[in-house]
Formats: sequence, structure tokens, C-alpha cells
Amino acid sequence: MRIRAILVLVLALSAATGCGAPQNKYVIPANLTPQTAASLVGSRLEVPGASSNARVYHAKIDGALTLAGPGGWNEKVLLSPGAHTIIFGIQQGGFLSGDYFGFGRVQANFQAGKTYMLRAAVVNAEERRFLGWIEDGEGQTVSDKAMVAIGLGRQLGAPLLLPPHK
Repeated sequence: MRIRAILVLVLALSAATGCGAPQNKYVIPANLTPQTAASLVGSRLEVPGASSNARVYHAKIDGALTLAGPGGWNEKVLLSPGAHTIIFGIQQGGFLSGDYFGFGRVQANFQAGKTYMLRAAVVNAEERRFLGWIEDGEGQTVSDKAMVAIGLGRQLGAPLLLPPHK
């Protein structure tokens, strides 16, 4: 009986505090269509000398979580036209080597009906440093660039966010 009462209390507290679903999840603005919205998608890149590719994915749009994660690197997300701040993630690794993560912040102006891609390049493979940015459909850079150092998630406990690259 006591265990049942504790279980009911825990469930009630979870429901009251909103546990389980993030409060700041990105919500696609109402009435947006692929024709009236811009879309953003991630990419993959080969890392010289590494046994696994890196994935570049959207993590936040204007402070709201997209929840795509590294597995959703190729999921398009719709944005309203205009200026947005994008937090992107870079993940490299796998089952045997562990997962390395890092995050960068860029700003870009998005136009309706266009698709944009998050890109990255290896700056220093040994130190696991990357440079990330956003390109339009013609391959032109449309954002500032951010330096990202990725670290082993289990050792660091938190991803690294470095100042914008000039």
C-alpha cells in the first residue's frame, strides 16, 4: 500500500512539473508550408584518419530544442523566413570509440522556399576541432562560422561551445 502511495505521488509530481517533455521544444510556426517556409537540414562529412564520419545536425532554433539529435542529421525542419540563431551539433564516434559531441552557434537570414544545409569542415582532426556554418542551395555560405571542439561525452559530461569564429 505504501509503495502504491509513493508511486501515485511520483506520477502526480511528474505530471504537475511537466517532466518528460521539454518546455522549450521548437514548434513549427502555424500555416507554414514548404513554399512559404525555409528549410534547414544537416549533413555528414568524412574525417581524415578517423574510423567514423561526423554528423552535423540542428539542435536549437532561436533557443528552442529541435530534438533531432545526431540520428536526425538528415531531417529537414521548417523555419519562418527571416533571421534566426541556430545552435548546431557535431557528433563523431560510435559504439567502440565512444561518442564525441560539440556545439556551435551561427546566425543566418533565411528566405521562403529555399533549403539550407548545415556544413562543417575539419580544422584539426587530432584535436577534434571543426568549423561549422550554413550554406544555401547553391553552396554559398549564408551565416557566420563557428569553431567547434568536440569532446567525449562520458568524460566531459557536457558538450563544448566555443566563441564565434572570425
